[in-house]
Amino acid sequence: MTEQHPHPVALITGAGRGIGRAIALALARAGYSLCIAARTREELEETRRLSSLPVERALIVLVDLADEDSADAVIETALDCFGRIDALVNNA
Repeated sequence: MTEQHPHPVALITGAGRGIGRAIALALARAGYSLCIAARTREELEETRRLSSLPVERALIVLVDLADEDSADAVIETALDCFGRIDALVNNA
């Protein structure tokens, strides 16, 4: 695991559009680093761009949560990158 990340970290599923994107952007404005997850890379890239966060503070994770093991993989990826999760938004 990496050293403790200096910013609070939010993991948001369904962050590629709609409510999930709006929540991700609000949390970025509030000072959170983001782990944004969804099925479509292009939509997540747009969310990251709109957040104005540097790449190292906005992790994109492609995931299909219909797969039972995917939720664990998203959490592990966020923890590996940031060392913590302070907020979880299950929007998928």
